[in-house]
Amino acid sequence: MLEDADMVFGAALWFGTGIAGLRPTSPWRYTNADTGIALLHHMPFSNPTALMAREAVEELGGFRSTDVAEDYEFVLRAALSEKRILRTGIPVVLYRRSVGQVSQEDDYAERTRSEPTLWRTFSEHVNRVLPRLDWRTIASSAALTPAERQDFFTELALLTRRMSPALRGRYRRYAIRNVATMVATGRDHQV
Repeated sequence: MLEDADMVFGAALWFGTGIAGLRPTSPWRYTNADTGIALLHHMPFSNPTALMAREAVEELGGFRSTDVAEDYEFVLRAALSEKRILRTGIPVVLYRRSVGQVSQEDDYAERTRSEPTLWRTFSEHVNRVLPRLDWRTIASSAALTPAERQDFFTELALLTRRMSPALRGRYRRYAIRNVATMVATGRDHQV
């Protein structure tokens, strides 16, 4: 796969805290177009599965020191730099989930939202993928009307039409759920 990409990720099998037996991550293959859209929603890759071309990593300057989600920030920068990023649906690692992991801490979501380097890179990515929307207003204003929030998440849901068929329905449902949650609660989009 590295012949056609700068970075390749695989699926994983999770086990451990709160998981009965082995639980696979999504079995779908992600194309480069899928990656750009999926990164608007979450980090779609398991870092331990990564295989990367050395030149790509060096060109990006490696991982930046952030409080949380260094891998997400790195992949966002890779997408911004137009690196070719693919994912196979084949599990390539067995990944233990544990209470002590940073991503399992109670304040993890808040820490990702308040991490300045991550937020800047995420905002740049959103502006690139959704250039018609004023992301700075949407991300920083708690005073947006429900209609303005609805417009943002509707645009996000429409983007899923550009994804591969296996992923299209999954991300469309995810985006629509975000529309309902964010409009109802008045909360800003979460990284």
